Amino acid sequence: MHLEINQYRHCTLIIGVIVALWILATPASQARAEQNDLTPPIIQEVGQEHNMQNDKPARLLYGPDINKLGGWNHTQNFSNEFIGLKRQPENYQTDAQSNVDTTRYATTLVKKLGDWEHQHGNGIIADIHEQPLHYGQISGLVILLKINSKQTYLPTLEQLLAAYSDQTSEAELMAFDEPNVYLSIALFGAQSTLDKNTFNADYLLKLDSQTQLDKWLSVFIPVTALSPFIEKDYQEQIMTQTEAQEQPITGLRIMAETASAKVIRNLIPTQFNPMTPKLFKEIALEIKYLAITVH
Repeated sequence: MHLEINQYRHCTLIIGVIVALWILATPASQARAEQNDLTPPIIQEVGQEHNMQNDKPARLLYGPDINKLGGWNHTQNFSNEFIGLKRQPENYQTDAQSNVDTTRYATTLVKKLGDWEHQHGNGIIADIHEQPLHYGQISGLVILLKINSKQTYLPTLEQLLAAYSDQTSEAELMAFDEPNVYLSIALFGAQSTLDKNTFNADYLLKLDSQTQLDKWLSVFIPVTALSPFIEKDYQEQIMTQTEAQEQPITGLRIMAETASAKVIRNLIPTQFNPMTPKLFKEIALEIKYLAITVH
């Protein structure tokens, strides 16, 4: 893995970091951070043959003889926007046909760090629209996963500074991202129409790049850790768990993410230079089991 240890060199940056965090924060991201702190996931290191089947009723999305996973791939459809990716194109495929290994699902997820156009270069989707659930029926999400460090690329602060210091400050970049794995894992409802918005409930999962890579991890995210919201035209309206109970769930989505869930252009929307060097976060993810647990 291409990784250097971040040294926070200047004590005088503390005030700047606080200011940068305030700049990066939105009501939605603040609510997610608060909720995530209250109800953290349960993460346990296990063997790759660990049996995830238990007595909890579950809607299985990936496991023995079941594969409901697919997704999108902008790295292929808009390849000119993703010049500089570290791996061969086939490593970014997300469709079921590309994952012929029936014992694990593997892909490398991509997050652009600069521009917001197609910022999630690809992503995994599990479609359950034919048998949807209501949010109130769900108790949590369970996943058996591993991050392959040799195929993962996590830009360091030094690399962020080299690419973007002419457009933003070091304090803002420190608050923007760090060289750890972040995965956005979300339940979602039907897509927006003119008279209906999209429901989402997401969790930003952090895995420590020093201690949690190259290991099979059993992750349980309780539904109370998810942050429900309604989205339309990229605007978010936060909901409480109680308000979300009757919302229909038609799928689950997994994407690579930054620590702030933002890109550089969010920091400088009117001054962003389209010629800025491209920089990407690449997360080599393997899945052996994925399910939605129900009450």
